[in-house]
Amino acid sequence: MLYKVIKKFLKIEFKKTCNIPPCYVIIRARRLIFVTVKYEVKVTAVGKDARPFLDSNKSFILMDENLRPNLADMVVQHTVAEVAADIAEGDNLRVGNTDFTVEKVGAAVNKNLREGGHCTVVVNGNATMPGQIAVKGTVMPRLRVGDTVKFYSE
Repeated sequence: MLYKVIKKFLKIEFKKTCNIPPCYVIIRARRLIFVTVKYEVKVTAVGKDARPFLDSNKSFILMDENLRPNLADMVVQHTVAEVAADIAEGDNLRVGNTDFTVEKVGAAVNKNLREGGHCTVVVNGNATMPGQIAVKGTVMPRLRVGDTVKFYSE
C-alpha cells in the first residue's frame, strides 16, 4: 500500500534498492530517501552517573543490558540487537528525538557493538580511542529510558 501512495504522490516508478534489512523510505522535500538502519536499540536503563558523565565529558557509554552489572551506574543500558551493517563516517545517529552526524568511527567500534552493544559516543568532540564514535549535533541527547538509539544511513 505504501508503495502505491508514494508512486501516486511523486508520480515515479518505485524500485526496491535496499539490500540490507531493515530498510524504509522517507519523503523529504518531495524526494524519496532510502534509509538503511544499521543498528537500533531501546534504552532500558540510564545509570545514575551517565548524565553527569555526559555533562562533564560530552560523551556517553552504550552497553547491552545486564552485560556488566558492575558498570550499570556509569552506562546507558539498552536492548540486545544485531549490527546489520558497519557504522561508518557520514552515517546518522538518532537518540530519542535528537539527530547527529557520525564524524569518526574508532577501529574497534563495530566489533564491540557486535559483541556487547558497547561503544562510547563522543558528542561534538574528538574520538581518540578505538571504541569511540565522534558525532556532531546541535544539542546534547536527553538519555531517557524508552528512547530509541539508531544508527542509519541515507
